Amino acid sequence: MMLKSTTRITKVKLLVAAAIGYLFFVLFVRNEENVGLSQTPPILWGHKFVVYSSDDWGRWTDSVPVWPDKPTWRRWQDEGNALHHPTWGMCGMETFEDLIDLKKQMASLSGSTQLWGMDSKIPFAHRPVITPYFIVGGPHYAKMKEKGCSQKNPQSCEYIEREFDTMEDGKVYRDGDQSIGSEPLATILRRKILAEYKNLYRDGFWHPEYHGRNHFSDKIWIDLLKKGNGNATKCFDWNLVCGDEYGQLRTENTNFEKWEDLADWHEKGIGTFERFWGYKPRVYNCPHNISHHDQRFVLEKLNIIATETYLNQSSKTSVSYLDRIRFDAFTTWWNTHRQLKLVSSELSQSPFAILMWHAQNWMRAVYDVKRSNDLRKIFVDSVEYLRKNHPEVVFVTSAELHQIKKQGWSEEWWSNNLILRNYREEIVLYQVKGGKFKTTKDKKSSLQLFNLKRNSYEGSVVEDETIELAPNSEYYLGYSTPKGFKLKN
Repeated sequence: MMLKSTTRITKVKLLVAAAIGYLFFVLFVRNEENVGLSQTPPILWGHKFVVYSSDDWGRWTDSVPVWPDKPTWRRWQDEGNALHHPTWGMCGMETFEDLIDLKKQMASLSGSTQLWGMDSKIPFAHRPVITPYFIVGGPHYAKMKEKGCSQKNPQSCEYIEREFDTMEDGKVYRDGDQSIGSEPLATILRRKILAEYKNLYRDGFWHPEYHGRNHFSDKIWIDLLKKGNGNATKCFDWNLVCGDEYGQLRTENTNFEKWEDLADWHEKGIGTFERFWGYKPRVYNCPHNISHHDQRFVLEKLNIIATETYLNQSSKTSVSYLDRIRFDAFTTWWNTHRQLKLVSSELSQSPFAILMWHAQNWMRAVYDVKRSNDLRKIFVDSVEYLRKNHPEVVFVTSAELHQIKKQGWSEEWWSNNLILRNYREEIVLYQVKGGKFKTTKDKKSSLQLFNLKRNSYEGSVVEDETIELAPNSEYYLGYSTPKGFKLKN
């Protein structure tokens, strides 16, 4: 057995392993405090790594109106108002039904109701996973209006923020919250959406990262409101954000000249992200793909390990950067065949490809059912295309790709378990960090380790123990067992 718990290694073997593996341990073991990225080029075993990088989840504002529902979109046009952009003018907010549909689709593509389910006939490497980038706040329209912001009193307009996990009444969502009968319908629906966000994460179908606080320039917007700008005021009356044209309110990163001020802005947003998801993000993509001119300093201060939006590489930085392939099917210029060939071309030159797949591709929003189904099908078709034409492809999260790109192996913490991947030529020694795992009342005495490539049980592990990660392998580690696997007594 290539990977085993050190509790089952004899003392002699432990001494030998320690002597031989010490260098590997120093170079390759990565904890939260010590990135420890090796400079040795990884082997990768001929694999190619693909990410579905999906911006704009959680938002209700942009540089154009984000429609809360189709009736609002229709009424806006019925009253003679124009859309602000032929493509982005169709964007909307995700619904509970969108998220349920996504979970069902991901389960179908994985062959299990969990990404790591051992009841699936699909190889673990071929099960897609999405990295959704979340906007964690936006304007609190109701409170702004309560403070007097209106067309009649524009000088009273001040930006008031509402975090995405906070209800209109100011209550912060907590796991297990139950709706009260007297609550407004909007609050009940919001709780259901927030719970479904967590369910997708719990089952391994997406691993959220940070995208920003509001996805538009609130400073320019407030300035327009104070000046009585007709378009901005009309949108505000409808609980929408807009300016005179599409690019006018792009983006929150342009609010600040000094990178230190931008870092402070995002630090609060990351705090909101951590409050809801239970962990700090490791990857950040800029709204509208617009970076600050000193972006690397912002990312380094925030302990972000990677980004997929422009980063000036002229100066040495610890932040990993890789640009994305445009894979947004809702755009007017879209050609599925051409874009898939572009992905193949990228994979012929590099073992890494990140597909930019905005949330709008999945949201029904204002689309008719046929158009929406066509957009969703392109995502499914792309997964099947890559499986068929690139069997060497491994679907990973953004954080996993950037770790593998630098060091040849990765760790990804989920809500109740850990996924470890090693594509180096040699064994990697990994110390299981104590206190990181969430436990329940029925917690077992030890963690359970599974080899997902071989679909086998590897044994029990205790926290703070060091384990071996065999070359070209993927592992699940957690107190609960993956779906479909039963431990034999």
